[in-house]
Amino acid sequence: MPSLVESLSNLVAGIFHTITAALGSVLAVFQSIFNAILGVIGTAFDAIGTTIASLAHTFEGLLKFLLSKLDFNHMT
Repeated sequence: MPSLVESLSNLVAGIFHTITAALGSVLAVFQSIFNAILGVIGTAFDAIGTTIASLAHTFEGLLKFLLSKLDFNHMT
């Protein structure tokens, strides 16, 4: 039969392991939430970058079209 000291030692060790496991679970949840938030932010910036590039490409095409319609020889 284990002594009182051994029983208390096992109880403290069990409590410590339980707390450690719970903290590990909480940390894993927060890490997952953080990674999800970073993923959303990254996707948003990618979308913004793609939109800006598309607008720049459209503006470039519009300028080329307008400049091709101008006749600089008759502007005197």
